Amino acid sequence: MSKIRAQYEDLLCLSLAEDFGMSPEGAGKPRLVAGMLLAGSSYVLRRFETEQIDLVEEAVAVVDDVEAMFADSMKLQRAAE
Repeated sequence: MSKIRAQYEDLLCLSLAEDFGMSPEGAGKPRLVAGMLLAGSSYVLRRFETEQIDLVEEAVAVVDDVEAMFADSMKLQRAAE
């Protein structure tokens, strides 16, 4: 599980680095934001195991919250036409 989590974090970091226009190397913003997303996901899963929550709604809320925190520093990408 640890290896899968690390690979998932690396993939998130690569994608976020592109969005931020930064290098994915080191413990910069892309790596830290990837960690925030993983921590939020883990929190939602723990709650889902013990509470009656809407898993999808809560997971999307985590992504929305993190995106709101960092949207100003992300590069806008055009949708494919």
